[in-house]
Amino acid sequence: MLTTMNNSDVRFRYRLVSGCVMTCCVMLANLSSARGAAMVFESEPSNDNILTATELAHGETARGSIDPMADIDWWYVPGNLAGDLVFAFSDTLGSSQGTDSNLFVYDNSIALVQMNDSDGPGASSVIAGTPILINGDVFFGINEDGANAEITPYTIYLAIVDPALATPETESNDSAGSAQAYTGPLMTGNVSGADADFYSFFASAGQEFVAIVDDDSDDDGTPTDTHLELIDSDGSTVLATGDNGNTRVGNAVGMVVAPSNGTYFLRVTHGGGGGGSDTDYRFVILLDGESPACSDGDGDGICDGIDNCPLIANPLQEDSDFDGTGNACEAGGGVDTDGDGIPDNVDNCAVEFNPAQDDYDGDGVGDVCDTLCGMGSFPLMPMMVVGLVAVRRRTRRRRSIA
Repeated sequence: MLTTMNNSDVRFRYRLVSGCVMTCCVMLANLSSARGAAMVFESEPSNDNILTATELAHGETARGSIDPMADIDWWYVPGNLAGDLVFAFSDTLGSSQGTDSNLFVYDNSIALVQMNDSDGPGASSVIAGTPILINGDVFFGINEDGANAEITPYTIYLAIVDPALATPETESNDSAGSAQAYTGPLMTGNVSGADADFYSFFASAGQEFVAIVDDDSDDDGTPTDTHLELIDSDGSTVLATGDNGNTRVGNAVGMVVAPSNGTYFLRVTHGGGGGGSDTDYRFVILLDGESPACSDGDGDGICDGIDNCPLIANPLQEDSDFDGTGNACEAGGGVDTDGDGIPDNVDNCAVEFNPAQDDYDGDGVGDVCDTLCGMGSFPLMPMMVVGLVAVRRRTRRRRSIA
């Protein structure tokens, strides 16, 4: 028996689906905006206490102001492992008032790991290559040093990296023409005498980049007196310099805004200072807060180039049979029905091609297989769904009348 649907039924169902779709669109847009933002702005006064610190994701930078002068701001990055190295640079050179900062790093037990007042350019602060000793959150505090003036604003650039991911320098890289491509998230080198080490990276116009250098990478207490230069794509024009003297263990250079698309360079030389007679260093380059050369498709903190299962998050890199392919990519006998490179037993939508494994609502079901507001199984293609449902409802009504 056919049931006749009137116009109000059609309009109600159409509006219901349209509303659900629009809600999904807004949620997706907001989520994309939140995850894609490279800079996070402070929210006063809630970040005045370490227990209410503002969260930062890996690859994000922090922007705030120390105002009034007694202010202190707190930030934290979750999900770190014991032994990871902290690189952080509080850039205060853009402040319209004071530039003298203190930067603090605390671990998950709220124990002080490291503090610094002025290892960076000007009177800014740098912490470089400091290991954390326990798993968990890493907290960053910043305040003004010396009661000189408010800092308005500051930007904290930071990276927390696994030292096992370091790529060593390859000689000869002593000119822009023979520069070694930066293959972060961490690189190591040695420089002495008249030697110069060049590292290249690509930046698009308008992107911000900095370099943060650990001058005592072997932790022997004797720093290397590095002199840093960020060089334009012509291979010779110096855009910014960093020289912290010969007794400090952290150094930084930047921030520079790329004037155009092109390949830029970091040049490392030895300042020759007696107090900085060592030669070893390690460093990160950050482009809009992220490593310019470390693609991490599955978001597990392991660069794709060395990840034993680059499409499935497996931060521990388990490989029981030692064949170079991670357990996560071998599970279930490698059956991959939809051919998207994700084994069926871990694929969040095993019958639809979805290598990105998008799951906006975090329910474990991929977007392409997910239900839409409880109305049935549809891929998240909002306008197509609205049109399709509306047409079907109207078609059913015509058939019922006929």
